[in-house]
Amino acid sequence: MKLPDAIGNLLHLRYLKIHYYSGDRLPETICNLCNLQILNIAIHFRNELKKLPQGMSKLINLKHLILEEKDFGTRKFKFPREIGRLSSLTKLSHFCVGGKDDSQRCGLGELKYLNHLQGTLKIYGLGNVVDACEAKNAELKKKIGLCDLYLYFSEENVGNHGGRMEIDVSVLNALEPPPGLEILRIGRYRGTTMFPNWMVSLAKLKRLTLTHCENLERLPPLGKLQFLEDLLICGASFPFRKVEP
Repeated sequence: MKLPDAIGNLLHLRYLKIHYYSGDRLPETICNLCNLQILNIAIHFRNELKKLPQGMSKLINLKHLILEEKDFGTRKFKFPREIGRLSSLTKLSHFCVGGKDDSQRCGLGELKYLNHLQGTLKIYGLGNVVDACEAKNAELKKKIGLCDLYLYFSEENVGNHGGRMEIDVSVLNALEPPPGLEILRIGRYRGTTMFPNWMVSLAKLKRLTLTHCENLERLPPLGKLQFLEDLLICGASFPFRKVEP
């Protein structure tokens, strides 16, 4: 199934859910749906949708942008630039940082003004983040409605492995979450240490998951997270040399 360009004529449409879309992109005319409040796209196969329309910033009334896919981290999905103009968003299931060689790159700073986000946010492509300044511009700390955050450091730039390890450490340190966060998940992080200066300030953190952080040698001071109930570490190089006190 593909959506026709005429979809853009449904100017009063407020809810749109798409299943089994056979094209790799949506028609740009979907960005004419100025009253659209919820866009839900279920991606079932790897050859389905690969990018969102460039004109998404025109959907000024959009409140929910939901992408449903189990293996999102294994595919390259493109978000458009200026998606940060959708300041009415309260639900953004996924966000993908574009590659440095992409002329239409969607940077992490697009999240800066999306301060009404609530619930769960999964950020992919953190391996594409240029430096800590870009990460800091996301201002995750101001998104106080978030309770569940997933930070996925992709496998981009594996050729410069040593340099990427250092960048991952600085990027993670700059991605300070809101203090009320309850669930934190980190994947494909390539640093040897994980001790961001904000970790112990997550006083309400209940669950911490670390997946495929293969270079990790030192764990953060988990004993200071007094409300931590669940700890899952998967795909790491055991044993750890040190757990910070």
